[in-house]
Amino acid sequence: MPELPEVETIAADLRQRIIGEKIQEVVVHDARLIRDFPRSVFADCPAPGFIRAVKNREIQKIERQGKALIFYLSGGKYILAHLGMTGQWVLADSAPRAKVSITLSSGQRLHYNDQRIFGGMTVVADLAKVPYLRGLGPEPLSPGFLRVFQAIAMTGIKAPVKSFLLDQHKIAGIGNIYASEILFRAGIDPRCPVNQITEPQLRILGKQIVAVLKEAVCQRGTSKRDYLDASGRQGSFQNYLRVYGRAGKPCSVCGKPIQRVVQAGRSTFFCSICQK
Repeated sequence: MPELPEVETIAADLRQRIIGEKIQEVVVHDARLIRDFPRSVFADCPAPGFIRAVKNREIQKIERQGKALIFYLSGGKYILAHLGMTGQWVLADSAPRAKVSITLSSGQRLHYNDQRIFGGMTVVADLAKVPYLRGLGPEPLSPGFLRVFQAIAMTGIKAPVKSFLLDQHKIAGIGNIYASEILFRAGIDPRCPVNQITEPQLRILGKQIVAVLKEAVCQRGTSKRDYLDASGRQGSFQNYLRVYGRAGKPCSVCGKPIQRVVQAGRSTFFCSICQK
């Protein structure tokens, strides 16, 4: 699933290339993508209404919040897009697998691909009323994050720290890959309850959240399966993963085999020697 670094990379690419463009035409190849999300991530908007709402509007700004991409349009409208597990935003002349295609005033074409159709998009007039955005925790790359993170983590949370990192209400944007990498670099066992982690360890954990995500953004994300940037290229952070997907392989620090366990239905990778 595209996480914070992947969505941030796509947002940065699109900012450079389509700000100021006007949406001239929208073709929805698969109407299932213009819809509400599981657990009401965004608001529902049928495909014909989506097309009418965004056509002939200028793209004025593009932001990322959590794992969502937000297109700020003229006239006070916003396209909200969530990439789900296999979503891709790609600028290309054609995209045979595209679910939605947008033609811009310069002639560029922006395509949304999503083979498993777990993502999608909608249009809204008021971001403050979107439940998904209202429920997001602090942004790891925002100023003051470390202070806010420390305050949240010190509230007696009994959940395993891996689950805590994945909770979008606690921290925005972290997914399964980066949670495992962050905990390895912080030297913390992913199964450890948050309320049993010492304050010095929490300070280290907060710093590693920021460091790992910034490094991944610099490497343009992780392409383990479907992720591509806006030019259709893979990221390269997969070449720097130390534990994720490496079960049975030697730890880069101690040489012992990397372990894999399942937490809440998700694979967790860690070193039982380096992480306590």
